[in-house]
Amino acid sequence: MPIILGGTHASVMAEDTLQYCDVVIRQEGDETLTEVVAKWREDKDLSDVLGVTYWDNGHVRHNPDRPHTHYIDTITDLELIDGYMDWSKPELLWKQRMRFQLLQTSRGRPFACTFCIAPRELGQGYRMRSVDSVIADIKY
Repeated sequence: MPIILGGTHASVMAEDTLQYCDVVIRQEGDETLTEVVAKWREDKDLSDVLGVTYWDNGHVRHNPDRPHTHYIDTITDLELIDGYMDWSKPELLWKQRMRFQLLQTSRGRPFACTFCIAPRELGQGYRMRSVDSVIADIKY
């Protein structure tokens, strides 16, 4: 089974991270992950998939970055999370067994602080989901 890693560390240290996996998805992975899986299902290579670093016949291949997603209302599909409504972590909520789920409502930062990695990883500017899409996820 192929191993895919992503996130801030994997994005910044893609070649080092690649020692522990088959593919690194850099920066935002929402579109990239689905494209990688589709390519593998079709038994195709990843040469035209933006935002990945991967092994290609024993050599590291670093494809160009994927542009950041500007419309983020459609990113989360909560039905794809197996057991979404059943998941509980009692040790995280003072052993009260409360159900919870993280909900992303925006990406980016309104400022470009020199010490922060967010502009590099999340793009310049601030992108927000619509109020209606956030409310729909809360009601779900």
